[in-house]
Amino acid sequence: DGLPKLHPSLSRAEIHDRAKLRVMHTMLRKVQEDTEALRFNTAIAAMMEYVNALYKWETRPVAALEALILVLSPYAPHICEELWSRLGNEGSLAYCEWPEAKEQFLVDEEKLVVVQVNGKVRAKITVPVDAEQDDVVSRALAESGVQKFVGDKTVHKKIFVPNRLLNLVVR
Repeated sequence: DGLPKLHPSLSRAEIHDRAKLRVMHTMLRKVQEDTEALRFNTAIAAMMEYVNALYKWETRPVAALEALILVLSPYAPHICEELWSRLGNEGSLAYCEWPEAKEQFLVDEEKLVVVQVNGKVRAKITVPVDAEQDDVVSRALAESGVQKFVGDKTVHKKIFVPNRLLNLVVR
């Protein structure tokens, strides 16, 4: 297998964590777009951000590293060929398919909505994408930071921007 010799955190396990898949596929899309548009500095920056994210993972699946090596190979071909072979792969990177970002991992399932009372931020809540106004209002009113400023006052107006903002005007 050869993995433990490289680093104890490497694993042959699949990536199942949606957040990790999102980070990887975001990097793949960014590098693809930037490379095609000849924005090499920002493509490399996206790879560096991905490496920083990898450092935070307890275990690093080989698939996550292989994706990085494949997109890094046009920029640093010799070291990538060496890393590719050390991960136990046979053949040259030149004959491998370019990894494609999958849209299903790039779509947000939840959004952070800022809750204001009389125009001042009082809470931030996470709600499902495209949540209805009534659902967001009920979640917001359940927050202690909002309750403190609403109290027994009447909500006169609700200003709702889907997936972004809820402002409660109280008197």
